[in-house]
Amino acid sequence: MKKTLLLAGCAALVSASALAQSAFYPTGRKWDQALDALIQPAQGTLMRTLSTTTQTADGKLPLVITCADAQAVADYITSHGYEAQSINGETVTATVPPTFVNLLGEQDDVLYVNAARQMKPLLSGSRTDVGAEKVQAGTGLDTPYDGTGVVVGIIDQGFEYKHIAFQNRVKRVWNGLQLTSTVPSTHDSYDDNGHATHVANIAAGSVVNGHTLHGMAPGADLVFGGSTFVESDIMNIAKAIKSYAEKQGQPWVINMSFGSTLGPHDGTTAYDRTMDGLSTDGGILVGAMGNSGDSEHHVGYSFTGDETVYLLPVPDTSLNPDKMAACELWSDATDGVSHLTVKPVLYTSAKKFYPTETQLRQAGCTYSYGINNYNKKQYVRLLGIATYLAEVMGKSTAGTCYLMLEVTGTQGYSFHAWADQTTYPCNFAKRTTLNTLKGDNLYDVGEGAASVPSAIGVGSYNIATRYTSYNSGGSFTLPSIGEQYGVSTFSSRGPWLGNSPKPAVIAPGGCIQSAFSQYAKEFSTSDYDITDVATSGTKKYYYGVMSGTSMACPAVTGVIALWLQANPTLNYQQVLDILKATSRRDSKTGTADENGWNYDAGYGKIDAYEGLKMALLMKTDIQNVTNSEAPVTLQKQANEWKVLFNSNEDFADIQVYSLNGTLISRSTLHNLGAGQEHKVDLSTYAPGVYVFKVNTTNGIVTRRVVR
Repeated sequence: MKKTLLLAGCAALVSASALAQSAFYPTGRKWDQALDALIQPAQGTLMRTLSTTTQTADGKLPLVITCADAQAVADYITSHGYEAQSINGETVTATVPPTFVNLLGEQDDVLYVNAARQMKPLLSGSRTDVGAEKVQAGTGLDTPYDGTGVVVGIIDQGFEYKHIAFQNRVKRVWNGLQLTSTVPSTHDSYDDNGHATHVANIAAGSVVNGHTLHGMAPGADLVFGGSTFVESDIMNIAKAIKSYAEKQGQPWVINMSFGSTLGPHDGTTAYDRTMDGLSTDGGILVGAMGNSGDSEHHVGYSFTGDETVYLLPVPDTSLNPDKMAACELWSDATDGVSHLTVKPVLYTSAKKFYPTETQLRQAGCTYSYGINNYNKKQYVRLLGIATYLAEVMGKSTAGTCYLMLEVTGTQGYSFHAWADQTTYPCNFAKRTTLNTLKGDNLYDVGEGAASVPSAIGVGSYNIATRYTSYNSGGSFTLPSIGEQYGVSTFSSRGPWLGNSPKPAVIAPGGCIQSAFSQYAKEFSTSDYDITDVATSGTKKYYYGVMSGTSMACPAVTGVIALWLQANPTLNYQQVLDILKATSRRDSKTGTADENGWNYDAGYGKIDAYEGLKMALLMKTDIQNVTNSEAPVTLQKQANEWKVLFNSNEDFADIQVYSLNGTLISRSTLHNLGAGQEHKVDLSTYAPGVYVFKVNTTNGIVTRRVVR
């Protein structure tokens, strides 16, 4: 590749054709300013070492690189002996030493080098409530839909690979470099709390005899991606899952129960845009909204004149004992101009002091700013410890000591800012004497998962607030998740700064029982949150309670797998249309706007059965559903049976008999379409047992009905 100077003119940085391809805005820089401290570290006896940018154990940097020619850049990196993979024509993931960033900056085909962000797991009897029991085989039900023929990919941490919930169904496992058919006997290396095991079972755990804690799609093929949760690793795994499914000729859905709170919250990052490109017909991404609904870490502000305001990110010392203040500010203007004047401020001894960039670096602070290459917005990023900065500046740390941002603007301009809630939890605090802005819990679509434009953003509601411990036999109440059937207090709220509805839907995420990994670092067989134990031979397998949008997200993933079985070509927009048309609203989901949406609950609570009907109606071909063994799905309710036709039928003869063979009722239907429903009213029948028989062009279904 040809070389060019790092700060060469904009015209030299990128060709017009590449600009059109990438919607990339050249700013004169070729890498994220946060990388500067690693490439050229500050000197001085007071220099602090704070972990603000993700590095591997050997000191290398995971990167996401925007390119004019991705394959050429990947080849250049691998020719130097480092790992690199082309995700698409304009994005490369790589792991290189900090010193190699300079060489990347000299390559014409390299447009911009992003430090890969670190995501975190969003951890804080759902099948019946979402209606999945209506589309799985169960008591009083008959259905062909269990996810058979669909690939469910889980990108997560903490897999017990051979838990009884997954045995003989895990088709591929990510080994750090590629997918392999070799399934490890224990767990992945990131297993702190068994998060992935809990998540995967909710989505697609197997039916285990004598237990009811299986997943939404217990017949699906499972692909497990044990991940570092670094953006570049997530992208590699997602691409591999998609490629595997497409080679098998199967539809796929990927669950992403992780995220971060820092970022532009508009879906414009290199990561978001690249992940967005993976979504396709028959390929769906599902992302957790996040668990910051009960915090005050967002500020939105519009200037009404010449004003100066302050942002004060106050560390939550119980979760952030280092007292690290961390926040980002993003202007709403997208014209590539810095309209706001933003300065870091040290507040101590009741006075404001303005540190130099050298002092900030010496104190270990991350302070970066400029125009973002992907959305043309002005941004500022600040992370640091106030007392460290005071020490470098020779100021007193006695009493109050804060690290703040001073923001000056004029009428007509506005911004959004977020304090960190994942790595260094903070909230924006109101201090009247400092004219600081009070935080709220809005505009909090989780970065890295729900922020992908074509990902279905999932919030949480509570199906229970109490559980019974297997070990103690006692009943325990979860004190802070909110009321039963209400939106979980922890569930992150919308809206979003992009164009898609976020959240799109809510699902059970509060007080969820699912599989536990017995190999997790935090697991003990005496834990009170264990609620069930399954035994196979001499081996025990554990189930227990967790809460979070991490738990709501796989419920939706599993339901979408059922819909993909019925209609294997569903795309993001069609799934969104199904959610809009069929999700349930009630007194707990709040008042909706004219589109049936609000920022607490999206379109409402997901309804697997009603959604399945619409998925069938959307089928454009006239073939039968290939993975279905029964011509109809039967849903039993108190006073009626619903007959859902899985395929087009010339006729259907529906009969109800008493146990002695007497015909009680009969309906003959003609020219039925897939997704059409017929109801049989049982309200006039005397209590007892009846035989329900459906005879169609494609088969016969017979079931007993208890009235």
